[in-house]
Amino acid sequence: PTLFGCVAAVDLTGRFRQRPLLRLELPAPPFSDRRALWLRTLGEAGVADGETAAVAEALATGFQLAAGPIAGAVAEARGCAAERAPADPRPLTAELAEACRRRTGAGLGRHARRIEPKPGLSFGDLVLPPPSRRQIDDLRRRIRLRGHVQDGLVFGHRLAVSRGLIALFTGSSGTGKTMTAQLLAAEAGVSLYKVDLSAVVSKYIGETEKNLERVFSESEDANAILFFDEADALFGKRGEVRDARDRWANLEVNYLLQRVEDYTGVIVLATNLRQNLDSAFLRRIHSMVEFPFPDEEARLRIWQGLLPPRLPLAADVDVADLARRFTLAGGAIRNVIVDAVYRALDAAPDQPQLTAAHLALGLAREYLKLGKPITPSEWGERLYALVGED
Repeated sequence: PTLFGCVAAVDLTGRFRQRPLLRLELPAPPFSDRRALWLRTLGEAGVADGETAAVAEALATGFQLAAGPIAGAVAEARGCAAERAPADPRPLTAELAEACRRRTGAGLGRHARRIEPKPGLSFGDLVLPPPSRRQIDDLRRRIRLRGHVQDGLVFGHRLAVSRGLIALFTGSSGTGKTMTAQLLAAEAGVSLYKVDLSAVVSKYIGETEKNLERVFSESEDANAILFFDEADALFGKRGEVRDARDRWANLEVNYLLQRVEDYTGVIVLATNLRQNLDSAFLRRIHSMVEFPFPDEEARLRIWQGLLPPRLPLAADVDVADLARRFTLAGGAIRNVIVDAVYRALDAAPDQPQLTAAHLALGLAREYLKLGKPITPSEWGERLYALVGED
């Protein structure tokens, strides 16, 4: 017998005289088979920081790997564990996830940029109202349990369920959409890739669709969460066809409508212009999370969470007053604090401290950038005077 192996289907009918040809399809293993493979492989290696069944289910959900890559990932993780703790060479869950990520995503970097999760961040650092928190908890639950639903373990074959998961984050800039996507990827143990629009969109007809197809295909192979920031640029409304350009623009949206529904992974769309999205996308979205502009209480929590703990505050700094006076989003508050930290380090490198003047100048720079007026009635006499001296 002669065996031919290929990734894509190849028609070999009629190529061999008087020889029987048997075609065998070996599809990617479904969730139940992947979980069984992980259980069998981890049963021999063990896991140092959790129950084997729970770790196997999480890895089977996050990574669509076959038997060979699973065995290779476990072997690599055991090597890392032996170097870390020779007396107990059982791998950690993080080492197993990192070994899986190294086996995927090689070609995705041409059209998307991997966003590294910030160490130490957790969902507790998100400052959101209770309704938005519940929406995020629902999305986390869907990501964790989607393997059971996709394989028909719950509904059987009577209800057609999408193989992927599409989430829409809506809200103003700087309200935490990108940070939430990072936390979702870190919790699932997979990579987060932000699609680079400059590498995808092309002025030539049909090239944008080809680039997007490469992104979706490589992302499925990479077992990654795909993040589209400013999604309205690609997923905008279709218009009336008046000339050839309108026809091709609508064709791009039509392609996206079909492709996102066939995607097997997790897609996160983020936009602050929800009304510009095509209405046909809303049916395909499984989870929608609102990121409202923070109120005074939320701004105070953001200020307190972002101020560096190793840099003392001067006595003239009133954080509650800053949160009450200045209606800024979390991203803008972060910019203000970073600017103030640079000023504090420049003023006193040996014993730096954040003063009201440093924060006032950082706020003034942010207001100028946002096009907001600096008025004594909003700023107060003391802060307005500090800005006027500069």
